[in-house]
Amino acid sequence: MLEAYRRLESAANREGKTEEQMLAFESAVADIQLLGTPEQVRVTVCYLEQHAAGGSAQIDEVLRILRRDLRKELGLNGEVENAVVFRFTRRP
Repeated sequence: MLEAYRRLESAANREGKTEEQMLAFESAVADIQLLGTPEQVRVTVCYLEQHAAGGSAQIDEVLRILRRDLRKELGLNGEVENAVVFRFTRRP
């Protein structure tokens, strides 16, 4: 699940995703639906439905749940409440 988290985070909030990033994102979604907890699957499917409907779907909640659960599995203390996905601004 750590790799699924990394693949989602890598593509999150990034304009102009590459084909490689899109394939990795799709693979991460498949991993979550196969190996995730019921809550992880539920929030992922909710995101997918919002995305498919053309709404302003945000992957942040999926990342938050995965981060919380992974930290717990790794024995790390507490949930990181204010984590953000950082992206550099690129200029042509």
